[in-house]
Amino acid sequence: MIEFKSLEYITEQFNNVKDENHAEKVSEITDYLEKCVLKKLAVFISAIRKEKGLSVREVNERSKVSLAVINDLEKARSMPRVETLIRLGLALEIDFNEVFRALILPDKISTDINFYKVNKTDLAMDIARYGYDKNQIAEIIDFIKYIDFKSTQKNKK
Repeated sequence: MIEFKSLEYITEQFNNVKDENHAEKVSEITDYLEKCVLKKLAVFISAIRKEKGLSVREVNERSKVSLAVINDLEKARSMPRVETLIRLGLALEIDFNEVFRALILPDKISTDINFYKVNKTDLAMDIARYGYDKNQIAEIIDFIKYIDFKSTQKNKK
């Protein structure tokens, strides 16, 4: 299994595949990148939906995208079609360019995070890139909030 260090590293691995197992290695790399993109997209769509206070059924009614497709997307089970992404963007009242920007994997996560100044959706998407599911991401963000709160309390003393 390829270890995801950075997009530059993955690109280098992808471009330097020259041996007899070329097709197998390329497939492994592309499968891994697709999983990363899908997890990031799943977190993005789910976070926006929740931020807007919408249920999956309400998004279904607004977008005419089936409940099964929305659920599969939010659980990172299958890559949606472009039309589906556009419909979801319209239903969630966000510019569809924002949806496509969510597909972009950052080269690396920032280690200099001021939690109250960072967009929680962006942070969740960055964390998702490392392969965590939605529940784990929520726990990580809660832990970050706790650590930030503790450091704020220390600074007040």
